[in-house]
Amino acid sequence: MDLNEWCGVPVPDGVWDGVMEIYRASFPAAERMGEDALRTSIEAGVRRLWTLGSVDAFAIALDLATAPPWVFGEYLAVRADARSGGLGGGLLGTLRGLGRPVVLEVEDPEWGGEMAARRIRFYERHGARRVPGSESFRAPDLETPGESVPMWLLQVPADAGSELGDELGRVLMQAILSEGYGRT
Repeated sequence: MDLNEWCGVPVPDGVWDGVMEIYRASFPAAERMGEDALRTSIEAGVRRLWTLGSVDAFAIALDLATAPPWVFGEYLAVRADARSGGLGGGLLGTLRGLGRPVVLEVEDPEWGGEMAARRIRFYERHGARRVPGSESFRAPDLETPGESVPMWLLQVPADAGSELGDELGRVLMQAILSEGYGRT
C-alpha cells in the first residue's frame, strides 16, 4: 500500500477530503483542531501528514521544538472498514521510523469510553506506555472554549526519556500545550 507524505506542499483536495472524512468519524469534536487551520499548518510545513492507500488511514505529527527530540503524534486514524488490517500499526511504524521518540495523546477512557480504551490498547500492543508524571494532563476542549478534556499521554518507545522520571511528563505536557494548542 502506498505511503504518501505532505509537509510544506499543497495537499490535494481529494486527499484532504478523505482525511477529513476519517478525522470527523474518529475523533470527538472536543479533540478536533479546525480543519482549515490544520491544513494550513501542514501546507506551511509546521505539521506533517502521512496517508496510506487511497486515504484508508492517516497520521499527523508535529516536531516538538521545546522538547527535542520528541515528535507529537497528534492524530492517527484508520477508516472504520479498513481497521484490523495493519494500517494503524504501519503508520505508527512510520512515526517510529523517524528515529525519535513519539508522544501520543489519547482521551482518558473514563471520559472517552470504549473508543479511547481501544486506542490505548492498540498503542500498548505496539510498545507504548503512559508517560510518567503526565497523569494530570488535560487538553483544551477544542469545541467548548474554557473547558478541558482529560487525556493520557503515551510514549513509544516505552523507555524513552526514562532518565527524567516524572519530569518527562511535565516537559511533554508543557510542549504539547504550547506548540500543539498555542497555550502557555
